[in-house]
Amino acid sequence: MATFHGLIKKLFKIAFFSSFLIAGVSILPLFQTLKIVSAGFYIWVVLIITANIFLIWLINIFLVYIQEKYFVSSRQQIIRYVLSFVISVTLSGFFLLFIESFNLAEIYLPDEELLRIGKRHRLAPFFSSLFSNAFVLFMQEVVLLREKKSRIELEFARLKIENSRAVNQQLKQHIHPHFLFNSLSILKSLIHKDPDVAEEYVIRLSDFLRISISSNETN
Repeated sequence: MATFHGLIKKLFKIAFFSSFLIAGVSILPLFQTLKIVSAGFYIWVVLIITANIFLIWLINIFLVYIQEKYFVSSRQQIIRYVLSFVISVTLSGFFLLFIESFNLAEIYLPDEELLRIGKRHRLAPFFSSLFSNAFVLFMQEVVLLREKKSRIELEFARLKIENSRAVNQQLKQHIHPHFLFNSLSILKSLIHKDPDVAEEYVIRLSDFLRISISSNETN
């Protein structure tokens, strides 16, 4: 769960910075079309586009949160895509229509400019939201795929470590009986040849086994 919360925070950071970046890039064609216009107009346009893109990001992040928390199947993944377009296009479209009701173009643009570029179609905000949501969804899926790849690699590394530990433990279980068998055979021969050396051998063998057992427990 902590990893997922980290993913959500990462998406929020990307949403914040990319919203300003997309807004700055989106205004370039407008800047070239309208050569003479006040700076206040461009500031308002950048803020509006930024707010719209960030709203689309929030909707998609919320849908990812719902999917990760309650759903996992591939069919529900498609449902998330559909909901993403329906909700994002609807809400951000109405948001842009609401902003247009302030008539910022009529305030900042001269009459001849209005006549030259004409008034936008009422469905234009919805088409703009459609393309914006597609771009945001693409960026989000790239982040999610990279995060999923990182999770798989991390899980694979963890499984390799667990497998190495299991193999190591299995080797220890095989080695100990053979080691004890050989040690007792040596001890038997030492008892007959040199009882003093055999006694020292038993003490050292017991110390070694005690250290070996405690080492296995700590591992």
